Amino acid sequence: MRDIIHKILREMENSNDNNIKKIEDNKKYIKKLLPSIIKFFKDSFSEDLLDIEVTTKKVHYGVENYSTDEYLLKFYFNKIPKEHEFNMRRTIIRNLDNMFNINIINYAVPLDLEIYVKTWKKL
Repeated sequence: MRDIIHKILREMENSNDNNIKKIEDNKKYIKKLLPSIIKFFKDSFSEDLLDIEVTTKKVHYGVENYSTDEYLLKFYFNKIPKEHEFNMRRTIIRNLDNMFNINIINYAVPLDLEIYVKTWKKL
C-alpha cells in the first residue's frame, strides 16, 4: 500500500512539472507573437482602436502551486458601437484563437485582456 501511495505522489509531481513546463512554453510562444498580435488588432480595429498596451500581472496556478507573470493586453477604444459592446471581448478571444492558436480560456495560457472605452463627461 505504501509503495502505491509513493508511486501516485511521484506521478502527481511529474504531472505538475509537465504543467509548469507547459505554462512556461505557452508564455514563450505568446511573447514571440506579441508584435504580430498587436499589429493584427491595430489593423482589424483601425478606426476605433486608440492603442494596445502590453503589461504583465501576477497569476497563481493553484493545482501546481506555481506563481508567474502573465501578459495582459489592454485595448483602448475610442468608441465601440452599442450593439458590439457585449461581444467585443468574445470577438478578440475568437481572433486570438483563430489567427494565433492562443485560446486564453484554456488552463495554463498566461494571457489575459482588458477592454477600455473612452467616454465623454459633461462638465
